[in-house]
Amino acid sequence: MAILSLIRQALAIRQNPGLQELALLTDALLTHCTSLAAGVKAIPIEQRPTRGAGALRDWTKLQADGPADGPLGPWSYARQLALVARNLLRAICDHRSATLERAAYVGRPSLPPLAPGSR
Repeated sequence: MAILSLIRQALAIRQNPGLQELALLTDALLTHCTSLAAGVKAIPIEQRPTRGAGALRDWTKLQADGPADGPLGPWSYARQLALVARNLLRAICDHRSATLERAAYVGRPSLPPLAPGSR
């Protein structure tokens, strides 16, 4: 997944990179966060993981605030976007695995559920 490499790249930055590299990274992260946030919002609220609700809150705040002023503002903003993207992605994956796990077993009244492929 492209987003995973972007997240790793943003979180691995130890020194302030060039402005062009940082702008490209931030733009890509913003694009992915927008898409991932839409995916988390599509999860019904009662099924939405807590991590997803928190990530949506953080995403909204990052959108409203933008990068801080100062030399570390854009660098810090990219790192925060990467953290939000990671949490949004993890919330979607958690929801999918929980949904698949629930759907994988066939319930039988008064008997244990059947595992997939055991019929």
